[in-house]
Amino acid sequence: MAMLPDLVRDSKLSTHFLGAETIHTYQESDPTSGKRLISRTEHWRRHEKIGSGAYGSVWLEKCTKGHRDGARVRAVKQSHLDSRSGPVDYTRELEVIAKFSSSNYARCFVKSFGWYENSGNICIAMEYLEKGDLRDYLDHSRSPLSEDETSEITFQVLEGLDMMHQNSFAHRDLKPHNILIQSHPPSTWWVKLADFGISKRIEEASGGSTLHGTPEYIAPEIWKLTGRGSPYAPDIWALGETIFQLLTKEPAFPNIALLVSYVSDPDTFPVKPFKKSETSRLGIEFVRGLLHPLPSSRPTAPEAISHKWVKIKVSETPDPQSSQINHAGLVTYSRSFASMTEEFASLNTRISIPEGVNPSAKARPFMGTLIERDAESNGAECNDAEPNDAESDGDESNETTKFKLALRERSHGSSSSFGKLYRRDELQTGDEEWASYIDFSPDGETLVVGSGNTIRLWTVGSPTKRIGRSIQGKAVHKFAFSPDGKYLASGSEGGASSGLLLHISLWDLSSLPRIALFKRIEVFTGYGSISKMRTIHLCFSPNGKLLASGDSTGTVQLWKVDDLDFPQYKRYCKNLLGVTFLPDGKLLFVDSSGINTWRDTEDFARRTKFPHTISAGKVIFSSDRKYFIYHVSATRKIEFRFTATGELFRSINCNIHDQILSMDLSPNGHIIAATVYNRKHKGSQMIILDTTDGTELQVVTNAHKSEATALAFSPNSQLLATACHGGVIRTWANKKETEIRSGRRIDMGEEMLNRRAKIMTLFVE
Repeated sequence: MAMLPDLVRDSKLSTHFLGAETIHTYQESDPTSGKRLISRTEHWRRHEKIGSGAYGSVWLEKCTKGHRDGARVRAVKQSHLDSRSGPVDYTRELEVIAKFSSSNYARCFVKSFGWYENSGNICIAMEYLEKGDLRDYLDHSRSPLSEDETSEITFQVLEGLDMMHQNSFAHRDLKPHNILIQSHPPSTWWVKLADFGISKRIEEASGGSTLHGTPEYIAPEIWKLTGRGSPYAPDIWALGETIFQLLTKEPAFPNIALLVSYVSDPDTFPVKPFKKSETSRLGIEFVRGLLHPLPSSRPTAPEAISHKWVKIKVSETPDPQSSQINHAGLVTYSRSFASMTEEFASLNTRISIPEGVNPSAKARPFMGTLIERDAESNGAECNDAEPNDAESDGDESNETTKFKLALRERSHGSSSSFGKLYRRDELQTGDEEWASYIDFSPDGETLVVGSGNTIRLWTVGSPTKRIGRSIQGKAVHKFAFSPDGKYLASGSEGGASSGLLLHISLWDLSSLPRIALFKRIEVFTGYGSISKMRTIHLCFSPNGKLLASGDSTGTVQLWKVDDLDFPQYKRYCKNLLGVTFLPDGKLLFVDSSGINTWRDTEDFARRTKFPHTISAGKVIFSSDRKYFIYHVSATRKIEFRFTATGELFRSINCNIHDQILSMDLSPNGHIIAATVYNRKHKGSQMIILDTTDGTELQVVTNAHKSEATALAFSPNSQLLATACHGGVIRTWANKKETEIRSGRRIDMGEEMLNRRAKIMTLFVE
């Protein structure tokens, strides 16, 4: 490592090894015996491996001899000192940990006992908190935390942030996973901040403009949606998102499109979830202040502490017994091991399953394989990649950028939020055609389905029947909602009988139940066969001002929504697999041989070629557009690639033997859902996979009686919709509670007025 700061050098432990034991030697004085210098040793033995990741592992260790004060167990993070690209420098992480491990900060931060080296590895000994973290606690609670509890926790987190900011450090990855629990009710709440792997002194940082942390908690200025502000403001935003989830158990902005909409119009702040939890007006005001789009308008940590809503309970002390660990309890403890893995190691891994032990019945027996290509080559440097732009960091290698994105994406994806899918509703369209496409509106309240030559929209929760409209074309194949939900774009199949190859219609939904045709685009590409022409890709830009399409001939076109007469951009590519917009407004489209990006200020598209041609039917983009996934044709593999570089960073083997009919990635990035043709029952089964390693989380054997060719997640990832041949649409709720609502059939006609759905039908001429 580089020249060590005094703090880091002083925290190094004198260590040697004897068999399976790690022995630390301490040079101390003993005033009681009058001895100026004595040597004391502590012997530690590894109890079990509690996690592993791309560049290291975490071990739970017990003290077997020489123990003095404090806990008799510890968590040891072990990371490689060397990678494929050379030595890895851990100086920064060690400095932050050592700084905030002193007694002055003990109440706010997880303590480090020091570090040592072992056979090419660096080992950091950390305090072990058996009660896990706030994410785990919240996931296992039937309801959100109360305002009193949340305000107590808020004060403690703000106190820790204030200490960091006063010392010119920003945390940069604050989230419930990184807030560990020392004690909780029935004792007093006491939490500590952890995971300083990407913390940095502000004078060394880039002013807060570089992408760090977990996407769900990243501030608008880091996405470059607003101007640059204080380097500490992103921590305040992350705290606001954390409090929002503690009070509602929902994310404030489930996807980047909703965040973009909020930044452009702050009046769209999501107040509705607070009403369900009966949060006070003062509490909503406080959270809204922390989540202000402009960094300069957010309070500092001291200003937030002084808010009336924040409870300062300095007179209460946690139960001292709450932090004591019983050795016998180590055998039965499981959930907090995962927390320790993520928080101390910054690895964000799943718990490893010991040899000879079968996984839980809730997790299907198939365990996929995970590939993190060249991940070890960059050690702990996982923090400086710009979103969706490989060229933005000229001083970094593509491999460094790839590794940082991989680690961050991995922390974002976890199956912890998945409980079990239960069938909620069944809708009958009355059609005998194939279901071509299904999707949810940005607010998750409207479901759109295309079946044959018909489009229908349902809004669950109301019995009102909407008015139908007819459109030109032959068959509907694709839809897209604008980010604000004002417009619905539909792409229909064309042919010689229609006089044109394709139609793309834009529908104004702002005055529902009245639906007006805003504009119809007549599309002629000049490529391919008339009989095969159909729209297969359709999307709006994040600001809703641009509309892009891709058709079965491989033609990509882009229009301005307020000027749809002529395309602003047109490009043909072979084997088109996907079209989308990046958060910064760039158009991105993927074909079998590479990735293309285009900005309206440029005359040409930038192209990144794949090392080898990929074989797939289509790609599915993550909600933050950082990566995309696809099923490799004629295999059981699902592969993950970065949109910025095109590099393959993960490949999971899925236990799927039959044809995949449809597939989608949850917006939170935690799970993949796929409908699969069931040869035995001549219908469809639905399979849920963990994105981390391909673990089969659930199989719904008889999801549909015929082939389910359409599938989609709601924006909050809690609802799944499927549609099959014959006009049957089913919705599935992701629930952890055992109490579920039974599925029921909803038919077309007058009975709709008494059921939980309202419908709009658009017939295709």
